[in-house]
Amino acid sequence: MLISPPSLHHRQQQQSDADWLASILPDPSVGRYPLSTGFEWHGGIHVLLNGSGEANTVRAIASGNVIHFRDCGPGELRPEPDSPIARFGLNSPGCVVMRHETEIGAGPDGHVVFFSVYQHLANLKPAVRDAFKTGKLLPRKQALGQSGYAGGKAGFHFEIFCNSENLRRLTGRTGGLLPLTQHGRDNILFGDIHFYLPAATPLYRFANEQADWSPRHASLRPASHTDRPLFVTLQFDKGNISLYTRQQQGQHYPLLPDTHRPAYWHNYEAGMAKLAGKIADQYPAASASAVYELLRFGRLVAREQHSALPAQLPHWHQINTPTGWHWVNLASNDIKKYSDADFPHWLGWTWIDDDPSDDGLCQSPTLHGWLLPPGQPKTRDSLLAAIPAQQARLSRTICRFPTEWDSNKVDARYGWVRQESAFNPKSEVMSAADYRVYKIKIEMLSFWQQILPRSMVQAGKSCYQEERNLYDRSLEDHIWHFHPREFIQVFRKCKWLSSVEMEMAVLPEAKPKQGPNAEEQIRRYKIPLNLAMRKYLIDTGLRCSHFIGQGCVESNALKSMVETAQYQDYVLKIGKRYIDESLIYYEMKEKDWWGSKQKDRVDIFNHTRYTTTGTISGNSYAWRNGNIDTIDAQKFRGRGFKQLTGRSNYAQYWRYRGWLAKSSFDEYWWDDPAYKNRQPEKMKRRPAIINNPHIIAIDPYNCIDSGAYFITAERPQIKLHMQSMNDNSIIEVSRAINGGIYAKEQRIKQSYRAYHVLGDEIEPKDKKEYLSKYVERFTLAIEKQGHEK
Repeated sequence: MLISPPSLHHRQQQQSDADWLASILPDPSVGRYPLSTGFEWHGGIHVLLNGSGEANTVRAIASGNVIHFRDCGPGELRPEPDSPIARFGLNSPGCVVMRHETEIGAGPDGHVVFFSVYQHLANLKPAVRDAFKTGKLLPRKQALGQSGYAGGKAGFHFEIFCNSENLRRLTGRTGGLLPLTQHGRDNILFGDIHFYLPAATPLYRFANEQADWSPRHASLRPASHTDRPLFVTLQFDKGNISLYTRQQQGQHYPLLPDTHRPAYWHNYEAGMAKLAGKIADQYPAASASAVYELLRFGRLVAREQHSALPAQLPHWHQINTPTGWHWVNLASNDIKKYSDADFPHWLGWTWIDDDPSDDGLCQSPTLHGWLLPPGQPKTRDSLLAAIPAQQARLSRTICRFPTEWDSNKVDARYGWVRQESAFNPKSEVMSAADYRVYKIKIEMLSFWQQILPRSMVQAGKSCYQEERNLYDRSLEDHIWHFHPREFIQVFRKCKWLSSVEMEMAVLPEAKPKQGPNAEEQIRRYKIPLNLAMRKYLIDTGLRCSHFIGQGCVESNALKSMVETAQYQDYVLKIGKRYIDESLIYYEMKEKDWWGSKQKDRVDIFNHTRYTTTGTISGNSYAWRNGNIDTIDAQKFRGRGFKQLTGRSNYAQYWRYRGWLAKSSFDEYWWDDPAYKNRQPEKMKRRPAIINNPHIIAIDPYNCIDSGAYFITAERPQIKLHMQSMNDNSIIEVSRAINGGIYAKEQRIKQSYRAYHVLGDEIEPKDKKEYLSKYVERFTLAIEKQGHEK
């Protein structure tokens, strides 16, 4: 899922994502979620926008289909005072409703549908009408229109809702507390990692604050045990980690106060791969790759790619407890593991579905109990007065109630305004004449009956053909509402790309004339690419964009996961036609590496190589990167998303995956004097023996994982250059990957293209080319003149 706020204000340098969202979508004094000033259910929030141009522009939060729109008619932007839309607080009648189909993880439950509403807009953009009439996909960040007036204030109403089945997929359940007897979801996993520590969990102390990762730790005696359950959050942020501890106090889970920051938390991410390797060396049954997942997620997630971790292998972290700081082994099976994708109740997530009435007033016993203690008279004013103190808690509620926008149920939902009650004092009972005007206004703004028949309409390329039946697009009388800011904040951590989102980011050019088509390539690599970005913390728009942009060049946009060869004219210094056997299809068919047979051996990789235009495409691989003699140049040519090259780099990855024992070769064999003299028969140091290098190219998981591993473990400095997107940062990332800037213009172009899809900037770097190729290919509805200045 790719999602952003409906207004893209400039982000301050070093401003966190949460602070940026809070500045755009603060809780207003009027138009709060989930309760209005009349103590009615309110499905969204009022976003106050003022000014002109971008400061007043409302944008789509995610790519989707427009299933309803209403533009302002003549006289409705500045209506007469006695006009229905001006009465009871001016509400501009412009409106857009979008349906979003996207993915948040693997498997059927990873396919989700939610709806967004942008009500009380002023003039709409032509792209909205175009998307509605033609079925084109309206892309994320596309301008919908200008903000109008909501309740008499400059702004608009913004809400997000879904049905019960999609709530289950989005959050993992449809109510209640998160079960503490089993681990959370691993097919849908993102954001912070959480641990439930039951009472009596052993706590340890180590001399010099150095954890014991060796097998002998099993004989250690605990210093003490927890005397109550604890909830620990592991957070990765900008290369560092933090661990926060909560304990239950009634219905609340406050953080334990602390100011201590263990030294090892700093720059923890950069050392994770090295630490995983050191731990794996002490447990022969464990691969460093599996240990890395333990350090990253608290458990092994890609179980089909790894052997099970030894039961005695620890996962040490220093945590705050009510009795002070201690070390804890989080790998214990008694400790259950979760992520933000599980919507842990100790973070405040609460499902509200106990209102027995449908009259629009909040009659939820749960919320009444939150706001006022038992026995205290519950009047509208007393309940409203208690809301500000509980607003943070209310923001994490997911509430089920009927929409306020159904023209067929105006009397059922708003009839209470005609009657005196504890929620409607006598002085505010609406007259029959006023109610008639009020009802006309509500009917003008309503859209529910219009979207019901369109909610199931499948139009535009929002998903692939075979995925269409995986989405539940239905709507119910009672729908589930989220606080829009909280929904966006959680799912901005997801970054799991749907098929269409990945195609947009990876393959923006026109469809290839030959070879696999775009959809075939996405089907093959979508899950491995998402898994790799999730595992290796390539989880921000900037990191994803650099990773994908560089990988698109290295792999020719997923089409060449093995380095191909051209016949060479060394006199003219140009390349000729490609050697067919060098393409990936040969190794996929033969299930062996090209060159393993004598008849397939070539010496092309032992020399400087040229393209058909005479540009140098590569230098000799002979006796470089640990290659022995000349055959290794062909055997260990570039493979995978980042074109892993050379016997030494293959050996490191083979060892990381547990395919090569550390004892089977000598490290730094290329420093052997005989190696430097190119006398392999006299070498005393043993090189790594790898007989199946082709499995990098032909297995989609290995193909992508090897690339993410390379930039994480072998080139950790790369991520330091991924903190911005400009020509300089792209060049530095390129140089860190290749030691040079081969294909500079392509790398810059592809990185910017990826960032336009994955980042939050409004316009693409190459705007003209983007509009002529990208938009046309994906049949998007978009403003060709760009955003207003």
